Amino acid sequence: MVLDEGVRGLITPPGGAPAHLALQVSGRTATPVISLCADSSVLGAGIPWLVRLVPGTQAEAGLLLASVKQISASQGFHWCALVPPERPGREAASDLAKAAAKAGGLLDKTMALAPLLGNWNDLCQDLLVRKPDGILLWLDPVVAGKAVKSLRQAGYGGVLAGPSHLQGSAFGTEAGSAAEGFLLPAIVQDEASQAVRRDFEADFQVRHGTVPDVTAARARDAVALLLAGLSQAGEDSFRAFPPAYTKPGASGPLQFERGGSRIAQLELLEFQNGRFRKYSGK
Repeated sequence: MVLDEGVRGLITPPGGAPAHLALQVSGRTATPVISLCADSSVLGAGIPWLVRLVPGTQAEAGLLLASVKQISASQGFHWCALVPPERPGREAASDLAKAAAKAGGLLDKTMALAPLLGNWNDLCQDLLVRKPDGILLWLDPVVAGKAVKSLRQAGYGGVLAGPSHLQGSAFGTEAGSAAEGFLLPAIVQDEASQAVRRDFEADFQVRHGTVPDVTAARARDAVALLLAGLSQAGEDSFRAFPPAYTKPGASGPLQFERGGSRIAQLELLEFQNGRFRKYSGK
């Protein structure tokens, strides 16, 4: 399809399986690819015209683990993690384990959710028996929201945290008031990027009648990067990636290393009164 239709660029979804399929095609056709998948294996594919637009799982988890450990002033802060089933879960679990080892945190158990898990009570009880101080929910927004609600209803009072892609209405709507205090990392935005984000949100609301989440902002930036690269390099568009410049984006400043990894400063956000706000440290 890519060759027959003359495709000039690819954007992968957040999921690992379709992302790696797109990477295989990109590597064989010299088609630039912008990935929205946070797995470290995306960069490990070694594709020179690749850009990973999202922060990596290891970077995001590392910030959470190190920050909570510092806040708690505890050397023995124990975590468990919930991840998706099959390959996406294995990729996330591997990256989480590496982040925990680097941060000096203790990740006791990583559990994969069954695709059609029907009994949340059993899962909650299994986690409560382990008595973790914190639980990482490296899941899709709706599933993470259900997990938060079930864990709080089961009496879990420890720290709950997850990846930046949970920053949106889907997670908050599903979790409801149980999301209070939930922690996640986010890219620090400069003034120029804040202006781009405001314009994008205004246009998005006119078109779709709702506020865009962080994944929508990243998708907007992926399209913008591809258009800029195609305009710059023409037929040899792959030569424009990764870009050497820095420009504002709806998801934050767009700057990349030579290997395609995004350069981004992360900060901690906390869910308060129905939305994510900058963590106060209290």
